[in-house]
Amino acid sequence: MPNIDKGDMRKSLLVALLHLPLPLLAQSFHPSIEAGYGVTGSRLYSGEAVSAQGSVSVFERNGLQVRAELLHQRGTAGSNGPRCDRLGDQYCLGTSDRNRITALGAALHIPLGMVGRFRAYAPVGIGLYNRRTATTEAEGPIAFCTVDGRFTSCAGNPPFRTVSYNTRATVPGYNVGFGLSARFSTVNLYAELRAHDLIESNSMAAAIPISVGIRF
Repeated sequence: MPNIDKGDMRKSLLVALLHLPLPLLAQSFHPSIEAGYGVTGSRLYSGEAVSAQGSVSVFERNGLQVRAELLHQRGTAGSNGPRCDRLGDQYCLGTSDRNRITALGAALHIPLGMVGRFRAYAPVGIGLYNRRTATTEAEGPIAFCTVDGRFTSCAGNPPFRTVSYNTRATVPGYNVGFGLSARFSTVNLYAELRAHDLIESNSMAAAIPISVGIRF
């Protein structure tokens, strides 16, 4: 029996995989890419954010899909007071949370039927979310007095100052949404609203992107 070099076998297998035709891979996994604009949330604050997501199909039957997804969102949630965790609330002038959220998960796309020429579906997913937040808190005088003809802060009021700090967490989360897709030539174009909730007791972090994308 001839000797078989395992190293040569691995090389041959790798070459064979690299030479698989891209249309076959696209047909098997139906990859998609999308970009979105929406809301990022942190504690009791919200603000504008941008996002990007990529996904591949791992199971399809009768319009039902299971997709593996990778999401990244960045945005800033802010408040004009009166809550400052590090500086205290009495003289708080506002808080700003700069969020970076990355998630890896799976979503079940449930078909809802046709709306005109568009196919409606409801994505429901779970995943692992990594949140990185850069927080800036500001405090300063909230009452002003006239002293010796000068308009100044009243006694006992602190001067203007800011404090910055970073927090991060990796936690489970879930998401639900609604989408519409339509086929054009060999691709599907779609628009989707998705609400993501991170299961994190003290931050109440969330992401709500409205996205448009292309699915091959």
